[in-house]
Amino acid sequence: MHGRIPAETVSFTKSSLVQSAGGGAQFALTIPRTGENNISIEATLNRISGELLVTLADTFKKGLLPEGTKIQADLSGQIRVSGIPNNMSGVADLSSGAGRIND
Repeated sequence: MHGRIPAETVSFTKSSLVQSAGGGAQFALTIPRTGENNISIEATLNRISGELLVTLADTFKKGLLPEGTKIQADLSGQIRVSGIPNNMSGVADLSSGAGRIND
């Protein structure tokens, strides 16, 4: 039988997300294949859509933001979070352009 031994960790380094409207993010994501609550992400946001950020947050941790949360603004800054999904800690330093939260 031929094959490779799977890596102990799945890592995305120097990755990017680009939105059609021009905003985006550069990020590093680490997902260990064993253990629990040990996923980590570091991201630099540049005018990323608040709606997209809410969607991504809900993907990692259901209920992180109240259901129905709507952010209508572009966000920029830094996010560093570890212990995803159930033992999260970290920092977020974000700034926003003009916009609204939940209308």
